[in-house]
Order: sequence, then C-alpha cells, then structure tokens
Amino acid sequence: MKKHYSYKKQEGKVSLNVLIIAAVFALGLIYLFQTSCLVRHSYNIRSAQKEMDRLAEENKKIQAEISISQSLPKLEEAIRDFGMAKADDIKHLEGAGGKVAISKP
Repeated sequence: MKKHYSYKKQEGKVSLNVLIIAAVFALGLIYLFQTSCLVRHSYNIRSAQKEMDRLAEENKKIQAEISISQSLPKLEEAIRDFGMAKADDIKHLEGAGGKVAISKP
C-alpha cells in the first residue's frame, strides 16, 4: 500500500507542474495579446496625430489664402472685374422692409 500512496503523491506533483506550466503559458499569451493591442493602438494614435498635423498645416495655408483674397487690392480688383462702379451720391429711402439705398447714375 505504501507504493500506491507514493504513486498518488508523485501524480499530484506532476499535475501541479503541468498546471503551473499551463498557467505560465496562458499568462504569456495574454501578455503578448495585450502588447500587440498596445502597439496597434499606439500606431493608430501616431497616424491620427500625423493626419491632424497635416490638416492643421493645410488649414493655415487656407487661412492665408483667405486673408490674401480678402485684402483691399484683391477686393478692388474683383469690383473692377464685375464691372461695379463707386457710388458717389447715395440716397437712403425708408421702405416697408427697412432701409434701402439707391445711387443716381
């Protein structure tokens, strides 16, 4: 009977060792999965940051173009292109919907 007891004790050690190895393996897989997710999210954040920087730079260029197009020389050029003329003698009239202005040719 002693041999049988020794066999059970040894079998318990083997199953405990297998359980520890399986737990270490499972924890290793979890660690690898989390690291992989972290790297993927980090890459996505860097890509989004680069895109945001690019759009901010494009926004600056567009704002500069708007400022240039709204400058006085550009507006005067647009007025000439549309065939508009400066009104010298302006008369204000009260209408039903508010004030209106007319120019005498």
